[in-house]
Amino acid sequence: MPNTKPPILKTEIPNYSLWLGALGIVYGDIGTSPLYTVKECFAQGYLEHNAVNIFGIISLIIWALIIIVTIKYVVFVLRADNNGEGGVLSLGAIVMRNKRKFLNTKHNKLWLLLLVVAGTALFYGDGVITPAISVLGALEGLTILSPGLSPDTIVTLALITVAILFATQYWGTYYIGRLYGPILVVWFTVIAILGAIQIYKTPHILASFNPWYALQFFYIAPGKAMFSLAAVFLAVTGAEALYADLGHFTKKSIRQTWLFFVFPALCLNYMGQGALLLSSPTPIENPFYQLAPEWALMPLIILATISSVIASQAVISGIFSLSWQAMQLGYLPRMQVRHTSYHQRGHVYLPSVNAIFAVLTLLCVYMFRSSDNLASAYGVTVNTIMVITTILVCLLSHYEWRWPIYKTCLLIVPLLFIDLIFLSVNSLKIIEGGWFTLAISLVAFIIMRVWIKGRAIMLKHAKRTQAPLIEYFKKHKSELKGHRIPGAAIYMSNTPEIVSSAFLTNFRHNHCLHEKIIFLSIVVEEIPRVSSSQRILITEIQPSVYQISATYGFMDVPNIGKIFERLQDKGLDIHLSTTTFFVSRGIAVATSRVGLNKLEEAIYLFLSRMALNPGDYYKIPYNHFLELGVRFQI
Repeated sequence: MPNTKPPILKTEIPNYSLWLGALGIVYGDIGTSPLYTVKECFAQGYLEHNAVNIFGIISLIIWALIIIVTIKYVVFVLRADNNGEGGVLSLGAIVMRNKRKFLNTKHNKLWLLLLVVAGTALFYGDGVITPAISVLGALEGLTILSPGLSPDTIVTLALITVAILFATQYWGTYYIGRLYGPILVVWFTVIAILGAIQIYKTPHILASFNPWYALQFFYIAPGKAMFSLAAVFLAVTGAEALYADLGHFTKKSIRQTWLFFVFPALCLNYMGQGALLLSSPTPIENPFYQLAPEWALMPLIILATISSVIASQAVISGIFSLSWQAMQLGYLPRMQVRHTSYHQRGHVYLPSVNAIFAVLTLLCVYMFRSSDNLASAYGVTVNTIMVITTILVCLLSHYEWRWPIYKTCLLIVPLLFIDLIFLSVNSLKIIEGGWFTLAISLVAFIIMRVWIKGRAIMLKHAKRTQAPLIEYFKKHKSELKGHRIPGAAIYMSNTPEIVSSAFLTNFRHNHCLHEKIIFLSIVVEEIPRVSSSQRILITEIQPSVYQISATYGFMDVPNIGKIFERLQDKGLDIHLSTTTFFVSRGIAVATSRVGLNKLEEAIYLFLSRMALNPGDYYKIPYNHFLELGVRFQI
């Protein structure tokens, strides 16, 4: 394969569809943060209800949106796309494939891999808590309408809503985004109008755009201001989903919807809540809902609940994309995948992942029972992902974009400093509830690390015990001449340079070979997509014996039917109806040798049994597929 970058393969979609989709998928999470952010800033009880604190909090929120979301993610991080794909896995893939000496040492590559896996695992922790806090935050508005409403009723309604949310994932993010987009247009318009009305009544809140008020807040009450950062950070949660969902849309559509619609609407609403607090002589329990007149409260609660469901979609669709990428790169076992859009690649639905996250999110709602309690658990995982993203972008800018050190430091150091300040404050919430998301992230990290380590041992075992493919056929040329039967046999393997275990097992037991023998390897590169013209490489080892490499990106969909079409185009006359696929399934056997420890062995053996077999994964017809078990020691 040549080392040139393959072209980005995307079907053109009208701009309005991309904008609506971006609103429905990308900005749902950050768009519903006004439901609980300002409320949480004053709910802790250590901030007095006075002008200095109100101006300080609103100024901090606005400038957090400007620095973290606008400057860091929208302007800067979106540049770090991997041929159109975003997220920590895509970003890590760019850095790890760089050939510069510093990044290419075995020690540094291992640390980079662990950093990328940690970022992926943390995103899973975020994916559990986001739907829970969004839905609970919206439904708690019912307590304003009916103060005597039981908390158990709110929890029950939240559980039902979350269950419905995960049940709709089957339809796919493309269609959900188109459905949700118009609703989010209404949501952002309504919250902007509610905020603007209150700003009109108390216009001096507009001064909170001046960062001086945030600095004054820190100067007058540094301790209280520092502790309030944990609540302020709630305003920017969802920024990481903005980058993770890049592959579903375009940079242009994501940037335009943020700069010209989402950001202005959020600023108006946050300043409107600040204006309401300034105009009230006493503390307000829920400033977001009290922006609305009494007659509009019920419609606003309904709209907020629907929007909170949409908010969760940003993270859920990111989880599906991330899981798909992880499977393709060999970081997770194979699972069932359904591609949900004929219009654009990258829209996937994973039933098993959806079921796991549905259960965990329902458990989260049941355990924490209120958005106030969940706010204590929120932020740690999201914040850590942001730190990892900043570190990876720093490495990318210097080693891939070839920025000089001073230029990299001028931009990255301030952003990393801000990330670390927020992280230091959010880390104080680990005992209060942050442990829950960290525990989920830790389990995900262990699963991925064990799977990567186990696969490496398996491949090492295969290379150690099996002969190089070309040398084997030269050595056994006379032995393999006879015993031919009609048809073609395709032996699938992850290692194109060595003899397939399935071939050796089949020949040893059946003592016969097909007329045409093909060793097929599906190779996944650390780039999102590979063009069809670069996909198939055929090498004829000897007459009627071929080595074929089918190369895909980690966002491509391996398709056996398409491979057969390409082989026909290249002059290799084989037909699916007369072809048998042979696949070796590695059966791990625990040993006392150094490899995996006892716990890792148990996890790897369990994951191996649960992994989807290649026939189902590649959708090979059952009557043309044979799986041969091969034992190896771990």
